[in-house]
Amino acid sequence: MSVMDRLKRTLPVVFLLIPIIMLLIYPGQCIDAAKDALNLWFYVVVPSLLPFFILSTLLVARISTLRETPGKRLTRLVFGLPPVSLYALFTGMVSGYPAGARITGEMVRLGALSPQDAARTLPYALCASPTFLVGTVSVALLNAPGLALLMAVAHFGGAVLCGEFFRVWYGLFVPRLDARRGSAPPPTRETGLVRAVEGAMKSMLFVGGTMVLFSIFIRQLQLTGLLGWLTGVLGPLLSVLGLEPELGASLASGVIEMANGCGEAAGTVAPVLDQGAVTLAIVTFGGLSVAAQSAGMLRGTPLGMRHYIFPKLVHTAFALVLYLLLEPILSPAFAQAFWPFFGRLLQNADVPAAALLFSISGTVCFLVLLIFVYNRNKRV
Repeated sequence: MSVMDRLKRTLPVVFLLIPIIMLLIYPGQCIDAAKDALNLWFYVVVPSLLPFFILSTLLVARISTLRETPGKRLTRLVFGLPPVSLYALFTGMVSGYPAGARITGEMVRLGALSPQDAARTLPYALCASPTFLVGTVSVALLNAPGLALLMAVAHFGGAVLCGEFFRVWYGLFVPRLDARRGSAPPPTRETGLVRAVEGAMKSMLFVGGTMVLFSIFIRQLQLTGLLGWLTGVLGPLLSVLGLEPELGASLASGVIEMANGCGEAAGTVAPVLDQGAVTLAIVTFGGLSVAAQSAGMLRGTPLGMRHYIFPKLVHTAFALVLYLLLEPILSPAFAQAFWPFFGRLLQNADVPAAALLFSISGTVCFLVLLIFVYNRNKRV
């Protein structure tokens, strides 16, 4: 056995033993981190995602049996994708992590999407929800409603650019893209509901488990000082981009777990525009915790972690470039002066109402654009 083979077998064991030993050395701190993650999962994540997971599973099972899918010409013309992928794309942009990955994986398992087409769909579908980006991040955490428009345009515009990039990357310029159909008969109402509830509960348990695991992992990195070392690496990188180096600690936490990183960035004394840039990068990448959740949603398919990490790195780069380029135009002062109604609404209304308005507005604009392109293509 060569040295490389021994290292390949030994290193994973060592990397697993270190967190276990840390659990024994710092049991109290690790338990507190696990409690925080469980509270967030039970009181926030489960109520918001479980009903959607159940209903979306039932809907995908019906979509996979349709002979004709609405928007056939539209999806091929605009996105270069099979018609059924439009649902995964739209769901991912509206519902956020890890809904896009779950819908895409479910379509592959049912045979509605081929693995190749699913890989092309994921760069469009891996987005944060407008509710989280606008309501939680820009309004609640950063207390900067004027950043909502800038962050939303940069994030979702970056997703479109990322999708177009991978459209070229995967060689999507082909005449026809037909989704592969499954041969299994559609489930009955009873079995379909049972399968949907069971699958949704398994997915929620997996999401909760990853949240606990990565929360403990972050706490262990803080206790050992390794997180500080990672901060020292990322700080100079932020300086190159013209951002405050002290936000490196927030970025380091966000690379591992998104919510922790956003909270730490909001707690710094850095300029609000710099806070917005770093939180945008954190939310766009999603963190390793969301990466593990998305990879779990793709289980049972040929897709995996690499189909998440690479697109999210490209998406993050596009989003940051758009943020820095559009910052002089869509700065908080300009945004609230040009859109005074939205500025007053975000300042005075509660977070869910403001976020809901932005979500509905974005959805309507998206549908109007799709209908316009479809009608134009139909006339041609």
